[in-house]
Amino acid sequence: MRGATFTKRLLTVIARRFDLEVLFGYECRQMRDQRLIEDAVSGATVQILELAIQNLLTELHEGHLRVMQIGANDGFQNDFMQRWYEDPRVMAVLVEPQREAYARLVDHYHGNDRVFPMNCAVTRTGESLRLYRFSKAQENNIGIDVLASFDQSHLVSWKQRLKIDSEIVSEEYPSQTIQMLLDKMKWSRADALIIDTEGYDFEILLSLEQLRVRPRIVVFEHINLAMPTQLKAIQLMKLLGYAIQWGTQDATCLQ
Repeated sequence: MRGATFTKRLLTVIARRFDLEVLFGYECRQMRDQRLIEDAVSGATVQILELAIQNLLTELHEGHLRVMQIGANDGFQNDFMQRWYEDPRVMAVLVEPQREAYARLVDHYHGNDRVFPMNCAVTRTGESLRLYRFSKAQENNIGIDVLASFDQSHLVSWKQRLKIDSEIVSEEYPSQTIQMLLDKMKWSRADALIIDTEGYDFEILLSLEQLRVRPRIVVFEHINLAMPTQLKAIQLMKLLGYAIQWGTQDATCLQ
C-alpha cells in the first residue's frame, strides 16, 4: 500500500513537470536558442558593413567592386546600399522579381551605366517560383510592396500586424541561380552579396555552397526568419568560413 502511494505521488510529480514543460517549453527553447545565437555571433556596434566595403575599395587596383543585391525592390525604399551605387568604383546587379517595383528600380537608376537591374527571382535550382504580394503598392502611407514574399504566411502576418486591407495576390515568376546571373555578367564572383527577400533569405544562403567563388561580404535579413532557421543560417555561414556580426535586422558576414 505504501509503495502504491509513493508511485502515485511520483507519477503526479512527473505529470506536473510534463504540464510545465508543455506550458513553458516553447519559451525555454526560445531563450536557449537566443543564447546560442548570442554566443555564436559578434555583437559589435561598429558599422561593419561600411568598414568592410571601404576596405575592399582600398584593395582595388583596377576594375570595380562588384555587388549583387537580391530583393532590391525599387532601389529607394529602405535601401542602405543605394549611396554606394553612386561611387564610380562600384558596379551592381540589382535583382527584383515584381514587375511594378522593377519598373521603378529601372527609373531610379536610369543613366547609371554601372547598375544592372534584372527582373527575375533567385533560387538554388533556377525553377519558377510563386511570389505573394499585396494588390496595392502603398497603403496608409506605407510602401507595402517591399513585403512581397515567397511565403504566403509572411504576408498574412504583416496584414494582421499593420491592419492592411489590400488583398494578397500571387504570380509565378521565372528565376535564375546566383551562378547563372554571375555567368550572364561574365563575373568570376560578386564581392558583396546583399539579400533581402522577406523570409526566403536562408534558401538563398544555401546557394553559396554551389558557387565557384564565394563573396567576401554577405548580408542577409534575419528578422523574418524563425529562430531555428536563424541558427541554421549561423551554422552554415560559420561552416563556409564567415565571421558574423548580428544586427537588429540584418546579419553581416565577412569572409
